[in-house]
Parts: sequence; C-alpha cells; structure tokens
Amino acid sequence: MRRTTGETLIQLVVQATQTLRLAAPFIDAPGLSFMAEALAAATTRGVRLEILLPTRSTSADDALDNLAATIAAEGRSSNFSVSRLRDDAPWAHLKVLTSDSQAAYIGSANVTGAGIGGRNLELGVLVRGEPVIVVERVLDVYRSF
Repeated sequence: MRRTTGETLIQLVVQATQTLRLAAPFIDAPGLSFMAEALAAATTRGVRLEILLPTRSTSADDALDNLAATIAAEGRSSNFSVSRLRDDAPWAHLKVLTSDSQAAYIGSANVTGAGIGGRNLELGVLVRGEPVIVVERVLDVYRSF
C-alpha cells in the first residue's frame, strides 16, 4: 500500500487523545499547513501539541506563526507550545511525531512541502508501544525548559 508521509502523520494526529510531540530540523509553511487543520482540531479535543525545533529558522518561524493563527481561530491555543533544544544539545536531525506515547512516526521526512507532500522519496516506520516512550525520553533529555 502506498501512503505519503503526510497521510501517515495526519493519521497519528487524528487518533491522538492526549499528546502530540513533533520534532523536525526543517519546517516550512507548505509542510505545516498540510497538517494545520488536523493539529488545530486535536487541540480542540484537549490534545496537548508540542513542536520541538533544533534551531531558529525564518521558514520555521513563519510556518509556526501560521499554525498558531490557525489554532487560535479553529483550536485551543492553550494546548499548543513550541520548545527549542538546549544550546549544548547535539544537532537534532531526527524527524518524529509521537501520539499519546503509544505510536510514533520515525523517518526521513522533514515537515516541508516536499517532505510530507509526496514529492520526495521518504522512508519512515510506525512504531507502537513501549519503544515510543524511549523516543520521547530522548526528546526530553535535549529539550530546553
């Protein structure tokens, strides 16, 4: 079965009931806008959404501003946060979305139009169960509080 990375990510967003954690080194407006309505709807359902960025990026900042506006209009802003990595953290080249600490996409796709829209050839795996908690612990170790 052929499915784009974006479709896989949307599936994880739609099934979430408690938490979503998204980490990617590159995010742009076309990529994040692909997921914006589903992410806003998740915050309305009470899902806490955290996006973890390794660096400051104009394209990521613009995309996050657009997402914040969508969530303000269609979701619940109090359930949305952006975190940065600690200054002493290694370069985070990971691309991961966790859902309720129970399922995760781990793969090669950045949250860009090409990465999740199907133009790039990407490879990712869906992980379920206890290994997802290990992934989240890695995110926690390097998150700046």
